[in-house]
Amino acid sequence: MFSNNMTISNTGLQNLNFLNTPLGSKDGESMLDPKDTILIQNNPYLQSINISLTSFSFLEITNNSGVTDVGFPLLGELEGTITISNNSINAFYLPNLRTFSAFSFTHNDAIQSLSLPNVTDFTYWVTIENNPQLQTINLPELRSIGGNADISGNLTRYVLAQHHPLLTATKF
Repeated sequence: MFSNNMTISNTGLQNLNFLNTPLGSKDGESMLDPKDTILIQNNPYLQSINISLTSFSFLEITNNSGVTDVGFPLLGELEGTITISNNSINAFYLPNLRTFSAFSFTHNDAIQSLSLPNVTDFTYWVTIENNPQLQTINLPELRSIGGNADISGNLTRYVLAQHHPLLTATKF
């Protein structure tokens, strides 16, 4: 079991996969404590991140210049913040994530479309900016943002839950 964090930094890794391992589950339960942190930083040769964990509290993926693909297919809830910054991501998958505290997605040069199809709530804030290729944001189930929403860029299309008064009144 991890003791409060996992840091992967300054490595020569090309792919990072935690699939069907004791990290992901033990008798159906996550091996990470809900207070655990995952930091993946400064790995220039890392190209792919695919981690099948169901919960943890904080995720930071920063300064990994070779990372093009990031996926957390089983993650459903996150108590803390997700920070994705200064990567070359062109594919980002969080298909089951429903709620988390805060989201910062900045300075990712290659991403064209960002989809968080099941996210319903940002407890505190969301920042999506300085992603020069980003054209589409898809948040079809979003119901509430507890704080600031800073979303900017060359967006040509965004999909938000249209029936929620908070979101229809918010300017992006």
